[in-house]
Amino acid sequence: MALRNALFNLAFKTAPVTLGELELQVKELSIAEQQRYQELHPSLSETEANLLLICLSLCDHQGVKILDVSEYKKLAELPLGVIKQITDAIVEVNGFNESAAHDLKKN
Repeated sequence: MALRNALFNLAFKTAPVTLGELELQVKELSIAEQQRYQELHPSLSETEANLLLICLSLCDHQGVKILDVSEYKKLAELPLGVIKQITDAIVEVNGFNESAAHDLKKN
């Protein structure tokens, strides 16, 4: 039982994202989050899919998500450099190489 509990209490990897004076984290996706992303994203443009990925990954220092997936369109108001910086951190923390990141967006 202790091993089972330890397994389900494993922490997700996170990576810091510093945006000026604002310090955020991105966390690695769970299988459930990847499935949610793939369910929602087929009808989205590549830009919208990137914004959705940010909603699934962006969190505070305790790993609590900052955004709900319904808020992805609001992120389009942020500067492109900010979106790119966050997306790059998501790719890194999840261990996506360029083709894996492209496949995740494509699927």
